[in-house]
Amino acid sequence: MTSHRLTNGDGTGLRLHAANDGGEEAVLFVHGATFGARPAFAAPGYSWGSVIAGVACERGAAVDSVTLYAPVYRPDPERVSDFDPGDPPAARRTVTRTEARERWDAHLPEPARYRDDAAFDAFWTALHDGQGVTADEPTIEAPNGTLVDLTAAAEGDLAYDAGEITAPALVVRGSLDQTATRSDALGLFDALGSEDRAYAEIAGGSHFLGLERRREALFRRVAAFHDRVGE
Repeated sequence: MTSHRLTNGDGTGLRLHAANDGGEEAVLFVHGATFGARPAFAAPGYSWGSVIAGVACERGAAVDSVTLYAPVYRPDPERVSDFDPGDPPAARRTVTRTEARERWDAHLPEPARYRDDAAFDAFWTALHDGQGVTADEPTIEAPNGTLVDLTAAAEGDLAYDAGEITAPALVVRGSLDQTATRSDALGLFDALGSEDRAYAEIAGGSHFLGLERRREALFRRVAAFHDRVGE
């Protein structure tokens, strides 16, 4: 597998992972565009999206501030098996409705206490209907580029250097999040190059906090941060 960094003339950058299978090169995943020559903005990054935000900042994107929500930066090496994208990595994996719900439920001691039943239904419908994947059991497809990045990070090959982030930064996670762990989030916080940085945890929230009962606490915390640094 090889990684490529591509930069357009206007400063837009892309990073892609590709694998050669039987003489044919297949793109596994393309990182979201980064905007090195675009106007400043408040950069948010959720979960693996925090990697995209970090890469954008490292490449000199003009950001006023950055929020790294439920970030995964340098996972524990013991978690490599959790991310296994296959060898060689497959371009995508399938996830059933049951598997998606079980993953979410595993974060919550009492799912009904922390999440409305309708929240999962809305979450799944948005994913499933948007993809139009047909199967006997409701199924979606997920890109494996995320797992490739996380595996590499757990093995010490980080996608970006947090020390290169110098804009005001907020690292925030839910206290029940088993994907973006406290130790990893605090390690990211300590590694940031930002003089103005903050760390916050929202009690009673999982990796899917933005869809749970405590989501308003998350929204208020992020809004307060951006209001402060935007003054």
